[in-house]
Amino acid sequence: AGAHAAGATVREDAAVTRLVVVDGRVTGVETARGTVACERVVLACGLWTRDLAASVGAAVPLYAAEHVHVQTAPIDGASDSLGVLRDLDGYLYVRHLNGTLLVGAFEPDGKPLPVAALGERFAFGELAADWEHFAPIRRNAEARVPALRDTTWERFLCAPESFTPDAAFCLGETSEVDGLFVAAGFNSQGIIYAGGAGLALAEWLVEGAPTRDLVGVDVRRFARQQANRRYLHARTVEGLGRLYAMHWPHLQPTTARNVRRTPLHARTAAAGAVFGEAVGWERANWYAPPLVERTYAYAYGRQNWFEHAGEEHRAAREAAALFDLSSFTKIEVAGADACAVVQRICARSVDIEPGRLVYTLMLTPRGGIDLDGTVVRLAADRLLVITPTVSHAATLGLLRRAARGRNASVFDATAGLATLAVMGPASRELLGRITPDDLSDEAFPFGAARELEIGDGHALALRVSFVGELGWELYPTADLAIDVYDAVIEAGSDLGLRNAGYHALDSLRAEKGFRHLGHDIGFADDPYEASLGFLVDLDVPGGFTGRDALAARAGTPPRRRQRYIRLDDPQPLLLHDESILLGDRIVGTVTSGAYGYTLGAACGLCNVTADVEPGSGFHVDVMGARVPATISARPFYDPTGSRMRG
Repeated sequence: AGAHAAGATVREDAAVTRLVVVDGRVTGVETARGTVACERVVLACGLWTRDLAASVGAAVPLYAAEHVHVQTAPIDGASDSLGVLRDLDGYLYVRHLNGTLLVGAFEPDGKPLPVAALGERFAFGELAADWEHFAPIRRNAEARVPALRDTTWERFLCAPESFTPDAAFCLGETSEVDGLFVAAGFNSQGIIYAGGAGLALAEWLVEGAPTRDLVGVDVRRFARQQANRRYLHARTVEGLGRLYAMHWPHLQPTTARNVRRTPLHARTAAAGAVFGEAVGWERANWYAPPLVERTYAYAYGRQNWFEHAGEEHRAAREAAALFDLSSFTKIEVAGADACAVVQRICARSVDIEPGRLVYTLMLTPRGGIDLDGTVVRLAADRLLVITPTVSHAATLGLLRRAARGRNASVFDATAGLATLAVMGPASRELLGRITPDDLSDEAFPFGAARELEIGDGHALALRVSFVGELGWELYPTADLAIDVYDAVIEAGSDLGLRNAGYHALDSLRAEKGFRHLGHDIGFADDPYEASLGFLVDLDVPGGFTGRDALAARAGTPPRRRQRYIRLDDPQPLLLHDESILLGDRIVGTVTSGAYGYTLGAACGLCNVTADVEPGSGFHVDVMGARVPATISARPFYDPTGSRMRG
């Protein structure tokens, strides 16, 4: 109705037969009633979106499942005055409908449904009733609402809805096809999200970039592998129920696991790794000592891995820790125009000497933060771009678009290169035992990249640190990864070396104040307000994406600042999104947090209004309790960065 009122024309019964893509950009839509030429297309096709996107090479991971609600006969007292009951423990909701009650189910054992089984004209069809499958939900509903025990059930509605691997919807432009946008996979919550999602997407289309924090629903957050139908069928069994399951911190899926494994998976598993999943990858989150059960005991307080991750954390601070970071995104760009291609998407100059690296931001056309990562200059015509695991599709898409029409090739090296991070004050001595190369500050300074002869082979080594300590990231080819891992373990046996996982990595980076993409920085964050202005060079020859938008805002007073925060009480934990108060006024939000084992308290990053001065006297709302906190303009741990540079 709103579209009609605004003058839009809606033409029904126009089946889409093909998307027209020319040189990587969508140019039209072929329908049964003719072809529509256009510059942009939005796929808002519900559970049919995946297959339509796949027809032009775009990955949109969503899959159908049977979704049920059952309606009673009229019941005395059922009226508009009743609220909507959501029983998360019972996986159900109950609401009033025209003098009856409607019971809807989000059961933990969903029934995936291949789209091909629906037929071509199923848009408003219904599936056969399955009372046996509904029986556990019915029992829960009758226990919660006794009036349901004495009524009859007049209608069983079963119809398909689409679900995604992480139970969040898909929005935005695909990484594979320019101008092809998605608004789908709403996990049976389309009406709830419709207004906000529609507004956000409309702004994105008009402005040419996201205008608000949409990282959590960005369609590019998934890997191409996750659009695989076998994988999706397995995950959707669990996915439907995840909508009503308890949203525990660090909650891990149980279905469609062990699909993507690093070259070191068997070694880390043998060492006691407890794996979590990220973008389909199995990653070691923490290591269970002998006789400790390898499982999560979920809680909103300290979970069962808390002390074990603390030991891994302390090893990195006091001796040495070995992290398997092989899921990192690694994209090589080669050719005469390689530097210009990479520079197009980077806010900091990447025209550096071969053998050097630079940490940089990659911005949206509006000057928001799209990605962050490290660029390594391998040679005059070869650069390696390294970004977080979750940024794989986005990074590859940005580089491929920048390379169109240029003398440069873009190669995905993610699976071909393992990544071992050896971090801690003993890391130089440890690595010196397995390489004849000089690792001194003079020969191998911070920010340098060298190929090392290491173990029985070779590996690219980067002198960087995401934990704030002396350390190196090693990038052997996948065939040499186990040899290098074994050599590191053997060499560190008397130096206090420990395997360490992502929980320890998170606590280490939180103490040091390193940003986490998706929590601390994202589309809605200006680099200057995020206290990352030092990563922007407006004078880069040729400019970069987002440069003009930033230049236009030069001199504008910031609305907020990103700072560092630590709780004064050593017991509570920080996760993210907790409110920060100064007196009775909310002045900011915690963007990410973890327990700082070295600091002896929870810490992290926060955004506060620009008028707030760092210091003490703040409080953080931690699950309803006001906890005293201190805010600093500099990281609490090693604010000068001397430990990782010396």
